[in-house]
Amino acid sequence: MGSQRWYYIKEWGGGVLILLLILTFSCQRNDPFIGCWEVDKVNVEFNENLATPEMVRQYGEMEQSDVIEIGSDSLLTFVTQGDTLRGRLSLRGNQLFVEGSPFGIYKDNRIVVETPTPMGKVTVFFRK
Repeated sequence: MGSQRWYYIKEWGGGVLILLLILTFSCQRNDPFIGCWEVDKVNVEFNENLATPEMVRQYGEMEQSDVIEIGSDSLLTFVTQGDTLRGRLSLRGNQLFVEGSPFGIYKDNRIVVETPTPMGKVTVFFRK
């Protein structure tokens, strides 16, 4: 009886070890979204009648400090000018949504966030 038990442990133990190795490596994914995204470029397009060049420059400088962090649990944290916004990220095609609301697009390994303002629009390009 003792030798039979050892035989089963030896047989099943190898299978369990292989199964654990498969599960370990299959759970490690190389997700291009997970990580910290920092501002790569800012385009400020304001109506010249509503904004001075100094206002445009200042607005662009303020956007430079924005950061997006995406966790493996799809939680997006967006830190912008003293505010922190959090929500679940989803992707449909190349469009990003946070809690079901449009957030930006994923294009050329960048996250692009466009924000309309009363003076025009601001487009922020984030790179990992």
